[in-house]
Amino acid sequence: MSAVGQRAGYALTGPALDAGQREVLAQALADAITYRNPTGLCTGCKDSPAGICDDHAADLDLTDAYVALAAELGIEVAQ
Repeated sequence: MSAVGQRAGYALTGPALDAGQREVLAQALADAITYRNPTGLCTGCKDSPAGICDDHAADLDLTDAYVALAAELGIEVAQ
C-alpha cells in the first residue's frame, strides 16, 4: 500500500483517479479553500486576544486539511 493509504483511520480502496477525476477534485479543493479562507476580520476576530475568532480559526484549520489532502493525493491546488 502506498504512503497515502497508510494514514490512521482510513484506507484507500477502489480504482485510482483518472486525469479527469483528479482535475475535478483539484478544482473542488481549490473552491473549498477559497470558500473557507476568511476575507476579513469580524467583530469576534477583533475582540479575540488571538486576533481570530473560533469560527475563522476553524475555517483555517479546514483549509489546512484540504491542502494536506491534496498533497497526500499528489494534487496541486491553486491557493
